[in-house]
Amino acid sequence: MTAAFHALHSLISSPTHTLRTRNIHSETVFSLSPSNNITESFRRFGISPATTSLLIIKIVDEALEKSPTTTTSTTILTAESISQHLQNNVEGTQVQFCQEEIDRLTDIARVRKYYKLPVGLEAKGKKEVEVAVLGAMALRGI
Repeated sequence: MTAAFHALHSLISSPTHTLRTRNIHSETVFSLSPSNNITESFRRFGISPATTSLLIIKIVDEALEKSPTTTTSTTILTAESISQHLQNNVEGTQVQFCQEEIDRLTDIARVRKYYKLPVGLEAKGKKEVEVAVLGAMALRGI
């Protein structure tokens, strides 16, 4: 959620409403990274042939979707239409988005490596790891 918020904030706060990447979704992936290297962000947090777990975020601009002058799409996006599209186009088993599933699917060793966290930090608790990751994400923008 922090990455999506950061991506939206980047778009809104920019005087020209531009992003460093092509769209709000790629900006969200970029926002996950503690690095300013876009290519590295996608290599670490993007989809690859080896991907086994996937969290999909769809950010919809309701004002644009409902605009009568919108020429890019005549379909109003809804949670149901997005879910149906994903079920038709993504191979795999959908699971509920909850803390238990996030904990089960998180590769803590990879998180520690990507965010350069000290060994043993996860022993202090999940909250300390979350704070360290959020700090790394926030410091990238400074």
